[in-house]
Amino acid sequence: QSFLGDHLRLYQIHSATLESGVLENQEVLNRLKALREEKGWKIGLSLSGVGQSKTLAKALQTGVFDSVQATWNLMEQSCGATLKQAHDAGLQVIIKEGMANSRILQRPELLEAAEKMKVAPDALALAAIMAQPFEPMVLSGAVTSQQLRSNLGALELCDRLKDGDVLTSLMTQLQTGPDAYW
Repeated sequence: QSFLGDHLRLYQIHSATLESGVLENQEVLNRLKALREEKGWKIGLSLSGVGQSKTLAKALQTGVFDSVQATWNLMEQSCGATLKQAHDAGLQVIIKEGMANSRILQRPELLEAAEKMKVAPDALALAAIMAQPFEPMVLSGAVTSQQLRSNLGALELCDRLKDGDVLTSLMTQLQTGPDAYW
């Protein structure tokens, strides 16, 4: 904390899994609660892999967490219902891998929909996430100013997706099972 001073606001457990046992380790959970109370930090966890949904469900039972960072995109939608439960319970939802490590940009269904809507495919992929009922903060992964400008197009698309059937169609066409995705 001497290095970060008052700048630390969110403390996350990285890549929590059921197998790690961290969500059953009462000593760790108690210390996380104490950090929230003593320092005013939000406590979060990041998830990854096939078991994201089950891990998040277990995390919700602890009552410790204020935030969750998970993978959700048009290809990997398996934890969507649990993310909605987390949102409804007051957790901030942060989404990573919104572009499925660029794999989504190779899917003809997305490319065709983007062309038909006259929008960039990356913006459409990110807008599809932003339009979800768990109201996420989405990490774009942009590494160039051009990518960032293109990604920002998602902001304008989000409301358009909520009002039409394009989102439902894309979610149905592009969804893969978690085992196939991971």
